[in-house]
Amino acid sequence: MEKVESLHYNVEAHIEEKVSRRYSRRGRPGTEDRYEETVSYYVKHTIGERDDMACEKDLFMESTFVLITSVMDRDRYSGWRILAEYKEQSSIEQAFKFLKNPVYLGPVYLKKPERVEALGYVFILVLLIASYLEYRVRKALRERGEYYIQPNGQKSTRPSVRTILEVPETVLVIYFNGNLYLPNDTSPKILKMLEWLGFSPDIYTKKINPIF
Repeated sequence: MEKVESLHYNVEAHIEEKVSRRYSRRGRPGTEDRYEETVSYYVKHTIGERDDMACEKDLFMESTFVLITSVMDRDRYSGWRILAEYKEQSSIEQAFKFLKNPVYLGPVYLKKPERVEALGYVFILVLLIASYLEYRVRKALRERGEYYIQPNGQKSTRPSVRTILEVPETVLVIYFNGNLYLPNDTSPKILKMLEWLGFSPDIYTKKINPIF
């Protein structure tokens, strides 16, 4: 009933009484057979027409988004732009959630404000690279019609940054006679992730000449 009323339908209801008899034995009752009367009450309702004015009021309220901001530059930031940036805030907060993981970022103590500012720029660069890697993997999965199998066995075409970076962390590199090698039993899951990232396995083994 509450669900129907929430859709703004006019509902009328009244209580009906129903009397039933129950005889002491089965079969067709006789004139002298005793019986017990039971009175039951039922709610009978009828659904009328929908209240169009109430529906329009609800629609108006659901279409209204109140946003309070301290941005005063109305020439550069219109209401639509402020709302759009507010809607995109969740994706940014989700990205910074990656940096809050103590596995990737431990305690940091800096005394000078300029060093704090410099570290903030480093964080932004890290997030930019991580987001780009996430984009490349998801794009590769979408174009190839493939999927990543989560540890719980579920298939995913949108793995997170944390999931993507956890896979290469298990890479084992062997150093022998001045050269680097990947073991022959390297997990196919790791090789596949490198392929989605756009890298080849020799990224771990090729020699890089120093720039200075």
